[in-house]
Amino acid sequence: MGRLRDAWNALRGYAAAQDSRASAWAPSGGSATAEVGMAVATVARRARDAVR
Repeated sequence: MGRLRDAWNALRGYAAAQDSRASAWAPSGGSATAEVGMAVATVARRARDAVR
């Protein structure tokens, strides 16, 4: 019974990854730190402005 449930969950997970809303999304596969690192100054300025 557990193997069947695991197989079903794997299929459901794959179907969720094929959502049309995310079809144009191409994740980079890099780290979150590297992604944010390039824009850290902009993020910091916007955060300070939001607090004001």
